[in-house]
Amino acid sequence: MPDDRDNPAPQPRAGKSNLPEGLASSFGFDDDRWMHMLRDAVSDTHTRQRKLGPYVVLEVAGRGGQGAVYKVVQPGTGRVIALKRLNLGCFAESRDRLRFQREMEATAALNHPGIVTLLGHDIIDEQPILLMEWVQGQEVNLWSRRKDVTRDDVLRMFAHIADAIAHAHRRGVLHRDLKPANVLIARADDGTFAPKVLDFGLSRMVGESRNMTATEGFVGTPAYASPEQASARWSDVDTRSDVFSLGVMLYEALTGTLPFAAEDMVTLLSEISHREPTRPSRLAAAGFALDAEIDAIVLKALAKQPAQRYESMDAFAADMRRKLVGQAVFAHPPRLFYQTRAFARQHKTAVSIGAVSLMLVAGLAIVSTALAAKLQSRSEQLQSAVIAQEQATELANRNAALAQDREATATEQARLARAAADSLLDMLRSLAGESRNVGVIVPAEILNTTETRLRKGEFKNDPALELALWNMLTEFAIISTNAQRAQSFLDESARIRSLVPADHIEQSAWLRLAGRYNENIGNWDLAREYAAESLCFVEHELGRTHARTMTALNNYAVMVRETEDYDLAVDLFFDLMHRRLERGEKPGLGMAGNWSHLATTYRRMGRHEESRGALAMAVSMVNWKSQSQSETALRVKREVARRARDDSDWLTAEQAYLELVAAERKTRGDGTSRGIRSTTELADVYMSINRLEDARPLIDECYDYATQHMQPGDRVRVQAIAGKGVYLFRMGDVAGAQQVFDAAFTEARELGDPQGRTLALVQADYDACFPPETNAK
Repeated sequence: MPDDRDNPAPQPRAGKSNLPEGLASSFGFDDDRWMHMLRDAVSDTHTRQRKLGPYVVLEVAGRGGQGAVYKVVQPGTGRVIALKRLNLGCFAESRDRLRFQREMEATAALNHPGIVTLLGHDIIDEQPILLMEWVQGQEVNLWSRRKDVTRDDVLRMFAHIADAIAHAHRRGVLHRDLKPANVLIARADDGTFAPKVLDFGLSRMVGESRNMTATEGFVGTPAYASPEQASARWSDVDTRSDVFSLGVMLYEALTGTLPFAAEDMVTLLSEISHREPTRPSRLAAAGFALDAEIDAIVLKALAKQPAQRYESMDAFAADMRRKLVGQAVFAHPPRLFYQTRAFARQHKTAVSIGAVSLMLVAGLAIVSTALAAKLQSRSEQLQSAVIAQEQATELANRNAALAQDREATATEQARLARAAADSLLDMLRSLAGESRNVGVIVPAEILNTTETRLRKGEFKNDPALELALWNMLTEFAIISTNAQRAQSFLDESARIRSLVPADHIEQSAWLRLAGRYNENIGNWDLAREYAAESLCFVEHELGRTHARTMTALNNYAVMVRETEDYDLAVDLFFDLMHRRLERGEKPGLGMAGNWSHLATTYRRMGRHEESRGALAMAVSMVNWKSQSQSETALRVKREVARRARDDSDWLTAEQAYLELVAAERKTRGDGTSRGIRSTTELADVYMSINRLEDARPLIDECYDYATQHMQPGDRVRVQAIAGKGVYLFRMGDVAGAQQVFDAAFTEARELGDPQGRTLALVQADYDACFPPETNAK
């Protein structure tokens, strides 16, 4: 019979352990030894040095869209270096491997003090890695906000950054993803600061075919992308695209804000392509005195057309250095007055002497007759201007009052609409939590009304909200094990994702749900990839101990286990428990879920004593009086039943399954996938101890409901059909069993199960009845 494939989303909840009778007799613990076991196990996992191949990992320095960077100790030399490798699972596509290879080749071709040095490359666990010098620095936008950094310091630093990129350009390498996170400012031994440019994962060789970019789609970071990248003019992407990106970074460093910003991706890319940025001098950060020359330098780098930008990074750096020494900058229009003023700045003493002499001569030439001739005319003009101004002011005030009223009304309406939408989203989130944890059944009218409003386009002006609502409907569909509706909702939310910023938290929610959906349909490898990508996202955005990070880590650990990578799964579950202790969590549902997953993992590994101990720990952490209907409590009870079944403890197995079936019917209603599966497993227990009469009504119930109400190909339906085949065989109806198994095999082969596990389970049941040596199935 099938093994457990459920993936709960437990919420921490403290509660006194109060075991139900029947379960307490199965596990003899009456003291704190299991808590000591937890502390010892977690402490051992935490203090044990983690290694990647021969490299000792000191910390995870960061995660990016392509890989993870680790601070490691190099064997032999003992020096600290950076190790970068592709993220396991979620970034293992050939395109990402190509980018990884490209970063290695690009970085190896460069030799400049302002560019991170490549030390070598290797293969560990069939994953490519890069070894680079370790840079202990601060992102350039953060460095520019230091109190001791001046405007000239910023210009000088960006000139050095431009020098480093210019070196890459001369070697034929375009960076294509310049942003503050890829430029670190490190302090040298002499106390000075110097830049280091990192991450050439999206780089392209100048001579490389530009058609490749079109096949890749958008690359880079939207807020720092050039107009040609934003509008997909791939043939125009060249060294001047990097000039634009560095111009965005300079603008941000000088003003403290980005030149282009929007709430959604489409608007942002449109802003980059069409809107001219505000002059930096109008937005200068505190303490930075910006002028027309700085405006000219920055805005030339940010020109919409590549031909209007600096022709090279060298020219960009040269203009910043000309500004630093007081020379005329090439970005400024070549007017006589401007060039004269720049000359004066550069030659202050000589110009000062000449200016004094000129002023004396000019003063002698001034006469009062010119003023007298204009007095009468000026008086008449002034009187007319006063009257016109009074009339214009009155009209402007009336128009402003009307506009203000209209704007206030529109603003209030928008505020109320948004508040109502947020209230709906909060209600759905609360109901989802209650549905998971205490078995509350969500009224169908709420979900149907929400779906209708979404399909009518009521929230189309707020893509992030629309995505959040589709995600909630997907969550409910998964909780109720309705794969067809879950797929429909995922398709809708996938359509909206492109309109939502890539770093929005709902992007992570979609990845988590896509992983759970693929888990439910048996696509374990893809589910693991989605779970890993979701974990990468939330851990980077929210931190290692945030509640969403913990849920994402739990989901990833489960998927690692389902792909039979058991040793890694054990490490991940202990890592999760350690993070819970870091958060100060008390024993409760959160910890119980972890121990239950660990018990399942140990059971599948054949480490039965450890499995029993972990399960006892899980049972002790559930308050069975108040939490027995929660998702986590049902998971723990299911593992109790399966542990007892594997141990041939039929009495405990029967009692646990009976309680499990009753609880699932109470919280989910009759006929859900989990209820049918638990009922089938209870029937299997009865058949194992030859209580066929007790098994019969359960088998018939599951078979009838599955064939009448479940979609063909549903894996729980297939398992219920196979269970009927086993029962008929045990009753001596060999022909009937053969016929039923034929139907189960047909559906299992048509099931969208890439790993073929459902087919394997049917085959196992069939082989138990018809030994392989006697059949050719």
